Amino acid sequence: MIIKILFTLFVFGVNFLIFRKINQLALKPFWVIAITVYGALISLLNCFLEILPSGSIFFLIVFSASLIILDAMSRRYSVTKRTNLVVAEKYQAIKYYIVKKVFIIMVSIFQLLLIWYPTMFKKMTTRPPHHKVNTMTDRY
Repeated sequence: MIIKILFTLFVFGVNFLIFRKINQLALKPFWVIAITVYGALISLLNCFLEILPSGSIFFLIVFSASLIILDAMSRRYSVTKRTNLVVAEKYQAIKYYIVKKVFIIMVSIFQLLLIWYPTMFKKMTTRPPHHKVNTMTDRY
């Protein structure tokens, strides 16, 4: 239970740093170093206790990194460049809100689900057994 709380704090810390970076707020190098060291320590603790699957830790970090990729893509590609939208400013405001606020919250909630329900991660990463279907007898 404690390791799950520690990982929850880690995920919130990483996503908070990404939120600050995406929204161009002040980001201190100490925070980045502290979150990195904290993540390494709880990952090491998890190796000994094996409470969460080790693959889920990598999965959580990749999901956090996807927020940075999404932000970069939203800045690079703009729908309003080649169209005659009358409400381009409103569109840009909605796009800003969705990419920079809503997706960060959604990814954080998904990461919390992966931390607190590790069976969900196992179901996502394991393949169901393949059953060979005999098409001649199973048709009727």
